[in-house]
Amino acid sequence: MFRKSDLPTHLAVKVLVIVAVCLSGANLLGLGSLVIHPFQKADTFRANNTIDTIVMDALAKKNAEPANLCSDEVFIRRVYLDVTGTLPQVEEVKKFLENPRADKRTSLIGTLLKQKEFSEYASLKWCDLLRVKAEFPINLWPNAVQAYHRWITIVFVLRVPRGIFHCA
Repeated sequence: MFRKSDLPTHLAVKVLVIVAVCLSGANLLGLGSLVIHPFQKADTFRANNTIDTIVMDALAKKNAEPANLCSDEVFIRRVYLDVTGTLPQVEEVKKFLENPRADKRTSLIGTLLKQKEFSEYASLKWCDLLRVKAEFPINLWPNAVQAYHRWITIVFVLRVPRGIFHCA
């Protein structure tokens, strides 16, 4: 049998299996269109820039279709976490959701890239990647670590082009 501590995990796995079976059964019976996906938009994906075009070409070569776009509610949470490492404030979410403009996602990304939280979060990620730390196995002097971290942050605050950042 199961120990008491295993019970919640076991139940969660059962629920996931039941949901997967129901969804696959709905697809087999031709009822896939009846399955509701509350976190996706029904819009078809359109390439908006060069990277989108490259991705669409790669997907076409593999006979794969892109996933549906996420809803605006999901998008704002994801973009804030990805760009600034924080969650949006309630007022910001309301303002974004009430905005009727078609380019509101692009505009939000541009706004977030100008915030100091982006610079701090990006420098944190780069410091992790470059292993900027004063402990084993790197053993840099603490003052050197602070100076290095500060320099990386300044690079993002001043929006130094990537080529200069990589060559510096």
